[in-house]
Amino acid sequence: MPPATARDLLAWLVGRRTRFRVAGPSMAPALPDGTTVLVRSQVPAHGDVVVVRLPDTDRVVVKRVQRVEPDGRLFLRGDGERTTDSRDYGAVPAERVVGVVVSTFP
Repeated sequence: MPPATARDLLAWLVGRRTRFRVAGPSMAPALPDGTTVLVRSQVPAHGDVVVVRLPDTDRVVVKRVQRVEPDGRLFLRGDGERTTDSRDYGAVPAERVVGVVVSTFP
C-alpha cells in the first residue's frame, strides 16, 4: 500500500478521506497491526482492500475483496495466516463498505 501523498492528506483534511487503524494480524504483511490507512468512498472491485462494517454488529474490519458475487455481495479475505473473514461470516453486502483503502497514513 503506498504512503499518503500530499493530495491524500489534503483530501483527509477537508473530509474527503477517512482514517482508520488496522487492528490485528489479519492483513499482514501488507498492512501490519497498528497501521493507519486512509480510505476513499468508492465502489470496490476485486483485489481492493476495503473497510467494512459487518452486518448485525458495529464491528469495522479491513479486508481484501476476493470476489464480487453477482448479487452485489463481497467475499472478503484477510492477507494474513490468522484471520477471520468471509469464510467465517459469509459474503458481505456491498452497501456495508465504508471505503477503499488508498494509502497508509504517516
